[in-house]
Amino acid sequence: ISYLNSSSREIWICIGPEGGFTDEEIWWAKQNRFIPVSLSPYILRSETAAVAVLSIVHAYYNCH
Repeated sequence: ISYLNSSSREIWICIGPEGGFTDEEIWWAKQNRFIPVSLSPYILRSETAAVAVLSIVHAYYNCH
């Protein structure tokens, strides 16, 4: 699961470790208005997840 927080023109993305986020990290993300996003039902390596998330964000903003 990645967490996404966008305000104005900034996008913050937190990509968790392969073992997942801790309860404290999830609480912090929710308190800071991050939105949980799942890229697939599979666990991706962090390097792969970063490329996937950036590709999705790039495609979204170039289509809107």
